[in-house]
Amino acid sequence: MFEIKHRDAHGRIGIFKIKNKKLETPYIFPVINPRSVSLDNSASSSANRQVIKPADIKDMGFPGVITNSYIIYNSLKDEAVSKGVHELIGFDGVVMTDSGSYQLYKYGNVNILPEEILRFQDQIGSDIGVILDIPTPPDAGRKRAESDLKETIKRGKESLEINTDMLLAGTVQGSTYPDLREKCAREMGKLGFDVYPIGGVVPLMEDYRFSTLSKIIISCKKYLPQGRPVHLFGCGHPIFFSFAVALGCDLFDSAAYFLYAKDDRYITPQGTLKLDNIYEFPCTCRVCLGYTPKEVAASGRSEKTRLLSLHNLHATMQEIKLIKQSIYEGSLFELVESRARCHPALLDALKVMLDNHFRLDPATKRSAFFYSGPESLKRPEVRRHLERLKNIEFRAKTLVVLPEAARPYSRTYGISSSKDYHICVGSPVFGIIPLDIEEVYPLNRYESPENLDMEQIAFIETQVKEYSNGFEKVFVHEKLAAEIELPGVE
Repeated sequence: MFEIKHRDAHGRIGIFKIKNKKLETPYIFPVINPRSVSLDNSASSSANRQVIKPADIKDMGFPGVITNSYIIYNSLKDEAVSKGVHELIGFDGVVMTDSGSYQLYKYGNVNILPEEILRFQDQIGSDIGVILDIPTPPDAGRKRAESDLKETIKRGKESLEINTDMLLAGTVQGSTYPDLREKCAREMGKLGFDVYPIGGVVPLMEDYRFSTLSKIIISCKKYLPQGRPVHLFGCGHPIFFSFAVALGCDLFDSAAYFLYAKDDRYITPQGTLKLDNIYEFPCTCRVCLGYTPKEVAASGRSEKTRLLSLHNLHATMQEIKLIKQSIYEGSLFELVESRARCHPALLDALKVMLDNHFRLDPATKRSAFFYSGPESLKRPEVRRHLERLKNIEFRAKTLVVLPEAARPYSRTYGISSSKDYHICVGSPVFGIIPLDIEEVYPLNRYESPENLDMEQIAFIETQVKEYSNGFEKVFVHEKLAAEIELPGVE
C-alpha cells in the first residue's frame, strides 16, 4: 500500500496506493469546499464559489484533493449519496474526506456521531476517510488533553470495527504534551490505520510556533508504523514543508492557496507577500509571466482571487517538487538549512531537529555535504562520524594533525599512517579525519567556506583535544595550531 522509493533524513519519496489509484509522496491535498462546487447547491454564490475548478486542479498536477464530509452531510447529503463524492465535487482522482473534527474544534460540538460520519464517508465513496477525533488546542489544560486523548483512542478502536471500502486515517492528538502525543501515537499505531494524521496543530502554524510543532512531530513519529504515511493536518504553507518532511511527514492539506488569495496574499517558499507590496513577481508560473502585479490588482475581486489562487497552488507544488528532488539526491538537510534563514522561528525549529539525532539518515548519498552555518556541525553526518571515531583502532603512539588540503589528503601530503605515526587532518566540518577513513562518505565529499567561523574553530579544537587522549605525543602542524589557537600542543 505504501512503497518507499527514496529516503533522506526522515523524508521519504513513496508510492501510496489507494484502491486503483496512487499518489507519490510527499504530497499535498488541495482543500475543496464542497458547497462551492455543487451545481445543485442554492447556497453557492459568487462570494463562496470555488475559484478554481477541481478538474483544473487535477490538470495542474494534483491527483488528489481533500473535502469535508461533515459539511456535505449537513448541506448536500442526498445529492452526495445519489452522485457520490467524486461526481459531487467534479474530481475523478483521489478524494480524501475530513470528518468534521475542525468544526468540533471551532464550535465545540457537531451534530453527528462518530460511527455515523464514518459510514457516511464510506457511503459517498471516499477513497480515504478520517475518524471523528477530539482535537485539543495547543496549551490546553492537561486534564482536558488527557480526557480528549482517551476519547480519541476509544473512537479509533471503534472505527476499525466498522467494515468500509475506504482507507482509514486515525488522527494522533495530545495537545502540546510530548508524553501524551507519544501515548496516542503508540496506541493508535497498534491499531493498524492506513494513514496517521497529526492533528490539533493549525494554531501553531498560524502563530509561527515551528519549534513546538517540530517537537510534536518528533514525539508522534517515535511510535507510528514506518510503513504508513503520516499526514500533518492543516500545514498548507510551503515555508514549513521541508521541515515537516525531514521530520517524517508524508502528506499535507492546504486551503491556504485560496484563503491567502482572498486576502491578496501571494505565497512563496520563503514567506508571504502582500500584493500591494510586490514590485515584480518572483515567479515564472503562467500567472506571473502573463500579468504584472498592477494588472492582477486591477483585475476585479473574483479574477484577482482566481489568479492569486493559481499562483499559490503553483508555488505549493513547486516546493513539493523541490523537496522530492532534495530527497532523491540526498540534500534535504541543505534545503532545510536554507529555509531556516527565512524566519527566526524556522531557525528555532532547525535547532530542535538537530538536537534529535536522525538515525534513519542514509549513510551514503548522491550529493556532497555542504556546510551552511554552525547548525551544520550538528547534522547526522557529523554525529555519525564522531561516533565512528570512537571505534578507530591505531597502533601508533604519536598523533600528527595536519591542516586541510586538497583531497585525497594522503595523495596531497604523500603520507599515510604507520606503526609510528597516526596521521589525521583537522577538518572545519568533521573536526578531525584520520587518513585511514578519508574515503568514507561524506569525508571525501564536503564543501565549506575558506574563512572559518568561531564555531568551526572551537569545534576543531575540541575534537582534536578529545581525539588526542591515549597518544603519548601529539604534533599539530603550526599552520593549523595558529588557526585554531590550540595551546599546549606540540
